[in-house]
Amino acid sequence: MKKLLAFLLFFPFALLNAQTFLPKGLTDVEKEVYDVFIKQATTQQASDPPSVSVRTPAEWEEHQALFLSWTWQEQILREIVRHSVDEMTVYINTDSPGQVQNYLENGGVNTDNVVFVDYDFDSIWIRDYGPWTIYYNDVEELAIVDWIYNRPSRINDDAVPSQIANDLGLDFYETKGGQYNLVATGGNFMADGLGRGFSSELIIEENPSQSITNINSILNDFMGIDDYVLMNTLPYDGIHHIDMHMKLLNEETLLVGQYPDGVSDGPQIEANLQYILENYDSPFGTPYKVVRVEMPPDQWGDYPSQNGYYRTFTNSVFVNKTLIVPTYEEPYDSEALAAYEEALPGYNVVGIDCNSIIPASGAIHCITKMVGVDDPIWIVHQNISDQVDEDEGYFIEAQIKAKDSVLGATLHYKQSTDSEWTAMLMEDAGNDMYTASIPSINVETADIEYYIEAISGMGKQVNRPLTAPEGYFKFNAINNNPTVSTSITTIGSTSMQNVYPNPSRGMTVIPINFGKAHENVVVNVTDLLGRSVELIYNGDVLKGEKNLFVNTANYTSGAYLVDIQIDGQHLSQKFIVK
Repeated sequence: MKKLLAFLLFFPFALLNAQTFLPKGLTDVEKEVYDVFIKQATTQQASDPPSVSVRTPAEWEEHQALFLSWTWQEQILREIVRHSVDEMTVYINTDSPGQVQNYLENGGVNTDNVVFVDYDFDSIWIRDYGPWTIYYNDVEELAIVDWIYNRPSRINDDAVPSQIANDLGLDFYETKGGQYNLVATGGNFMADGLGRGFSSELIIEENPSQSITNINSILNDFMGIDDYVLMNTLPYDGIHHIDMHMKLLNEETLLVGQYPDGVSDGPQIEANLQYILENYDSPFGTPYKVVRVEMPPDQWGDYPSQNGYYRTFTNSVFVNKTLIVPTYEEPYDSEALAAYEEALPGYNVVGIDCNSIIPASGAIHCITKMVGVDDPIWIVHQNISDQVDEDEGYFIEAQIKAKDSVLGATLHYKQSTDSEWTAMLMEDAGNDMYTASIPSINVETADIEYYIEAISGMGKQVNRPLTAPEGYFKFNAINNNPTVSTSITTIGSTSMQNVYPNPSRGMTVIPINFGKAHENVVVNVTDLLGRSVELIYNGDVLKGEKNLFVNTANYTSGAYLVDIQIDGQHLSQKFIVK
């Protein structure tokens, strides 16, 4: 009863206007006519795919426009506009532009960068039916792709992408008819910009007449997806859209929702995550990084398995340098926003209360859709990991492409303790690759921050990260030959000889000459900040020479210390793992 009353409070407008309050999923009427609808939709004249290679950009790439369908969630939509108008043009689909403009301005929202359009539409869920941006040959001409939207009563929604393409003067492609039939919804698809897509196996259920081989082929022909990752649907997520529990933050980082152990969809989310980590590396050939964010219960403390609302923080959206996140209540909100801020430095991370829309199984991502820029500069770079100086500095490389050629690229870097950036021109290494080396540092270790700036032939400038210099890449730089020493190898009659081999790649010898017997000797391998990495020995020793051993095969490359605690004093010696 409490949730029924809450529903009535959340959706008073919906009760008055059922046409604009359509749920994210299928209505009962749509379910009844679904088979006939799909048969008609998939027997239309086929639309051929682009004749050139295409690429679907990632959400964190630069976009020119945000599209919204203005209906029953006016307060949430207004907040989205508030946080988006300084980042890109906001297109609002409404038949009452004056009324909407007054509502925005009365709420203190600047409408200078708002454009009103009047396309017939049926629902707010433009993520599911809206346009998909593609680029010819990675960065050349912009075009629009549209899938079959499998909501039989929402023919107006399904027509919106073609109208957007027409108004923007863009080529338009439909996965409709003949061998190219593809039914899909946008909340169940994410792309990394490098040819990999992610969905739940809902895509298979939505296309019973297509094999997975055919689905892969269609996505490759129309969107340049050549590696399609499918995950099991979740038992308590009735929508089965992956944006309800995960998000790509960049090419190698997954944000994944987390329930308490054994709760609701938690076990299946964990199984899906392990499937990805065990079967797929990032596009750079390294394991995916994973950021976890809590899946909170609803306001009554219930999870979806207890008929609670499906609250999620992963249903967020990139709007160029701003990231808009759904929020619900404390302390969950602060923890989620902090996780985003830590993972995405420099972004303007803002929250919008989504308690009024989450009972309909959707939030921010579900009601927004973007179109990419006409003149992209595409920078692909993997944040380098902690590195040991090889007397040649720290090597940085990036793939950079632009629609009208790349005029040049610059690497900006500094130690985290510095206030000023140092700029260094990157070398054109051919094949769209640009390289530079950050010079050696003259200290044992330092945190290095850096970003990459590219300029196109027409003078446009873009940084990676997009938020630079407020946002940046970061790594720990380790100097092989600093001017300061961290080694103390003799105390009284006890001495530690040179660790060998050094650099180490596996089994390593730690030779020690004890001038007398000692009790309670502790030998550790630590990092350069003194944090224990591995305990090597703890016990008594006799007088004489003794060899201890450590296997560094699984250590991360970098500098370490052998630390010997004896009679309240320390012996230490640095060694390198490569």
